[in-house]
Amino acid sequence: VSAVVGSIGMSVRGVGWVVMQGHRRDPLTNESFSNPQIVPNAQLRREIQRWCEARAMQLDAAAGEVERAHIFVDNTNVHVAQEAIHRLIHCVEAGRTVEERVVVGSGDQRQKSVWHTWKAAGYKVSSDPRQGKEYFVDDALLAQLIRTASLVFEPRRTLVLLTGDGNANGGRATFPESVEIALRNGWRVEVHSWQGSTSRVYLAFAAQYPAHFKLKFLDNMGLRS
Repeated sequence: VSAVVGSIGMSVRGVGWVVMQGHRRDPLTNESFSNPQIVPNAQLRREIQRWCEARAMQLDAAAGEVERAHIFVDNTNVHVAQEAIHRLIHCVEAGRTVEERVVVGSGDQRQKSVWHTWKAAGYKVSSDPRQGKEYFVDDALLAQLIRTASLVFEPRRTLVLLTGDGNANGGRATFPESVEIALRNGWRVEVHSWQGSTSRVYLAFAAQYPAHFKLKFLDNMGLRS
């Protein structure tokens, strides 16, 4: 079945039968075409693409692929109580082989024990000690995130992003843009965030890329901020 429609609005089998042989009737209904023009069926094309992506994931699983993940944490956006950090890590890593662990946040010396907890779990920590508006956090995390998202791996890997931030970031690079880069380069992507602070753009990604993008809410993991 070709991903095209005829002028009467239904999918057409055997486009060559219509175009090459000059027929002017639908081969299934015998209805006459008011206009024999063949146009792309965008909805059917998307459905075919989703099926192919889902099938690829099934084949990966059947082949016993070891899932490798790269994890990036916007600690300010998805902040959890210090005693819950280990549970958060356990839920997010989910037994996968983690190739890269990055956490970025802001805060003064009172956050020192928080950073120690992340470091003890194997995460590379970068923090901005200044108070007030964050000048450093998003850009620092995005620089590392985009560098990784721009890489291509076979078999595909999973990029895990802990943030609900979908802001424009003053015209600079954004988290949604980094997610799109990863998806274009064949990554699976997971975004973990608090439901109440999740940008709508991630809901749109979940609908557009159901096979390769997952949105998971921290609220469902028994965590507290």
